[in-house]
Amino acid sequence: MHGILLGITKKLLSFWLDNKHSSEMYYIGKRVNEVDNKLMQITPPHSISRLPRKLSTTMKHWKASELRAWLLFYSLPCLKDILPDIYLKHYSLLVEAVFILLTEGISHEDLHRADQILHMFLKTAPALYHDNIMGLNMHNLLHLTTCVRNWGPLWAWSCFSFESFNGQIKKTVHGTGNVCLQIFWALMAQKYVEQSFSEINDTKTLEFVQTLSNKTQHDETKQCIVRKKYTFSKGMSFPEQIRNQLESLAGTSDISKYMKVKKCVVNGKTIYSKSCMKVKSRNSYTVLVSDTSNSARYIEIQYFIIETSTGKVYAIGKELAITSHVLQANAPHLKVVEVTREEKVEKATNIQSILVSFTVNDHHIISDIPNSVEAGSVSMVTAGSVSMITAGSVLIITAGSVSMVTAGSVSMITAGSVLIITAGSVSMVTAGSVLIVKAGSASMVTAGFVAEAEEKYWSVNLWDFWFNI
Repeated sequence: MHGILLGITKKLLSFWLDNKHSSEMYYIGKRVNEVDNKLMQITPPHSISRLPRKLSTTMKHWKASELRAWLLFYSLPCLKDILPDIYLKHYSLLVEAVFILLTEGISHEDLHRADQILHMFLKTAPALYHDNIMGLNMHNLLHLTTCVRNWGPLWAWSCFSFESFNGQIKKTVHGTGNVCLQIFWALMAQKYVEQSFSEINDTKTLEFVQTLSNKTQHDETKQCIVRKKYTFSKGMSFPEQIRNQLESLAGTSDISKYMKVKKCVVNGKTIYSKSCMKVKSRNSYTVLVSDTSNSARYIEIQYFIIETSTGKVYAIGKELAITSHVLQANAPHLKVVEVTREEKVEKATNIQSILVSFTVNDHHIISDIPNSVEAGSVSMVTAGSVSMITAGSVLIITAGSVSMVTAGSVSMITAGSVLIITAGSVSMVTAGSVLIVKAGSASMVTAGFVAEAEEKYWSVNLWDFWFNI
């Protein structure tokens, strides 16, 4: 966060745009309005919290999260045909390497690729920008892949989750007196409300409590949840393409047996459709779909339908076909696509993830989001939700990613599995939430999370800062 984003990325922006570099080949300050025009066309998904802002007027005030979105998704499409090619290709090395190191499943080949291109980025930087660019943040890039190999992906130990949780804590302070006590009682009250979910039977009371806690308790047996449904107008019928697919998937294409849905929650993620006319500055309707055949497809959802008799939800949309990449040799996650004419029907439960999708100067660009963790997709681990973490599996809980682990939620962590719990990641662990932690299962546990384990395996002091098993 501080090294790559607020350090290197912001420094490169100042090189390109600050008029004190006006004599350099990389200077594009006179064309910053062109970059701004492209930037303001971008419609990010809801998982990217901040909308794009103009570089010309607000760059000095950009937050680290804005610089992250700029680095990973916006910069290459916005700088293409403006920044000289040699500088753009050099910069794309950094973009690709950071994207790789932010993904959830990093292979040895990925690490090797990231290490190679980071070394190439560093080796060629002085020739392009002179020695002015070479500082501590640039030097630290040499050690980035080693850190990922030792401690996991960048998101597992960046400052974003800690600062995000600090923001949540700050909201609990409403006066200048007894600040610590305010925070303590606010968090205790929140946890009490969350714990009460399972004990409330009355629907209206449960909805009220959910509103107080700013959380929604979904039925875990349902992968797809719909809140509002709309009837189709009389006399309407589905187009022939959709009817044929519905006959195959659902067994009926009679429109009277379906209702229209504008958005739904799939596997805990809110998926919008293009029929949500109020949401114009965001695009959370371009998704990755994969079925049992593991064939991945990119779909732009027009609307959802729900079969009233079974409650099954289907997404109606148009498939996106990849035509090229923003840069042919680097940053393959940024793809140029075109919308096909053919309408597709997909099971809503086959939606795997929301994509970053936007149009810049008539070029439709999509990108996968490297991980779902930084978006805070996990808010609660409820009792019994994890029965076993088997040998060789990896569990990484980053700061702020889990707000509560209730009794019995993890019953066993077997030898050889990896458990990394970073400071602040779990705000409350109730009695019995971890029953057995076997020898060799934990590689790092920070202060205060495990006070005692079975005597024949190992025990730790509650106030130890950290240790390696």
